[in-house]
Amino acid sequence: MSKHTPGPWMATADHYSDVVVDSAGKEIVVLLGDNAAPNARLIAAAPDLLEALKDVLRYVPSVADGAIKARAAIAKAEGENT
Repeated sequence: MSKHTPGPWMATADHYSDVVVDSAGKEIVVLLGDNAAPNARLIAAAPDLLEALKDVLRYVPSVADGAIKARAAIAKAEGENT
């Protein structure tokens, strides 16, 4: 799988949609609908969340439920279990 667009990402809005952009202002995704703003914020946080999960795993016992879920989320984000 190819690498994702590097962060940071930001959620912005105009009159018609919410948009997630990268640090250069390039659109990553455009969202419409009632939940567009919260979904855009969640998507914009994705690179930070991925990095944080990887950092936390260094301090959590590998058999802990949280570590198992974190590894599964990382694998999903990196396309390892698609």
